[in-house]
Amino acid sequence: MTIETLITAARVPRTAVEPTPAADLERAFGTRLPADYPHYVAAVPKGYFRGYLEVLRPSFLPFAGEVQWTRDQLRAAGAPAHLLPWARIYPDYYACWDTGTGDPDSWRTGVFDVYAGGTWYPFDGGLTEFLLAFVTGGTGIDALAFAYRDESAPLFSEDPTTPPARVDPAGWSGRVPLDEPLDAAAVLLESCPGEPAEVSDNLPGDYRRLLHAGVAARIRFAQLALDVFDLSTQLHERMLAAMNTRGGLRPPYHPEPDGLIAFATYDNGATACWIPVGADPDRWPVMVVDVTFRTLTEHRLTATGLLAQVWLTEPLSTADAIAAAAAFLASDGSEDVEIEPLPGWEVLEDPPGFVPEPVRVQPEAAFADGRRIIVPYNSIALLDHGDLEAELGGNAPIMVDLDTHECRYIDLGETFAYRERGFHV
Repeated sequence: MTIETLITAARVPRTAVEPTPAADLERAFGTRLPADYPHYVAAVPKGYFRGYLEVLRPSFLPFAGEVQWTRDQLRAAGAPAHLLPWARIYPDYYACWDTGTGDPDSWRTGVFDVYAGGTWYPFDGGLTEFLLAFVTGGTGIDALAFAYRDESAPLFSEDPTTPPARVDPAGWSGRVPLDEPLDAAAVLLESCPGEPAEVSDNLPGDYRRLLHAGVAARIRFAQLALDVFDLSTQLHERMLAAMNTRGGLRPPYHPEPDGLIAFATYDNGATACWIPVGADPDRWPVMVVDVTFRTLTEHRLTATGLLAQVWLTEPLSTADAIAAAAAFLASDGSEDVEIEPLPGWEVLEDPPGFVPEPVRVQPEAAFADGRRIIVPYNSIALLDHGDLEAELGGNAPIMVDLDTHECRYIDLGETFAYRERGFHV
């Protein structure tokens, strides 16, 4: 049985695929591989069989971590070390090789259920045989019956996400980090001491020196990453899930070539990243990506400079935040507003944290979830799943982030998006 047989049976489109050397694939997986896997990667575009099964296609930056991150997920669920994942079957399953059976071309495959007590479903065949059986409904694995409920679903569909925009180094000319106006490292090491740590030599020197000298792993609302490539791979997976749902343009993320490399996460879900343009990491600018992957804010700072800015940001009191947001609502949206509380605004004494259903918030009350104050203008339905999502409602409310001092409109014209219009108080 050949990959060509699979392509014909699954009606895979004859799309040009960028070739990947077999040696690079084996380097990414850390082992020799069955011969049909590189043949598959060379012939089949990125996509989904029956809308559920996606074959892993690792990236080849020197620090690519996609395969290892997937293996870690399986180990955490109790999978034995000899199972090597090669595909994900959404939402809860991984197709794996059983590498304990000798030569790679003799490896049998099977399905590991991450959430059902770590159940292993063996299959008598390799990658090609399993994919063909999955397409035709002949795996014999009852747990996969959900994949055949929709008889109209295509046997294979190309990845619906928008291809990433390429980073053009020429477009970043002159946008390297500026000299810091203060000794950012000294500020952080004095104010936020921690244990010394080592990180990859591929990273900007200021970040390596900062962690080597011993800075705290948490700086106010920012959590630093020791394994930045693992964090970036997790960010990449979240972004792909978001793009699969809504589509849209996006920048590349590690482990994609030239992808953003994350080094810290914020409590509000944002991620601080390097933009890896050029061969010299010390000339990489930084960017903050919001939790929706829609707003990207470039900073001409080093990572150390950005973290010092985080430390020097004084948290707002709840009263000040509400007063600022109320004044902003009463203004035309300009930054030059007089911060005066409006009559009737008050803080809920026991604000709800997680609200599983939309709630009606009256204009005389503020909705708080610990880090943010939501001040609605007219009655509006809000749905909070840890990160604010706006449902249908009246005029635009304001989100005040108590950590970053940032106030933003929620744009109800595009559900779940935050407009860039905002101000700091």
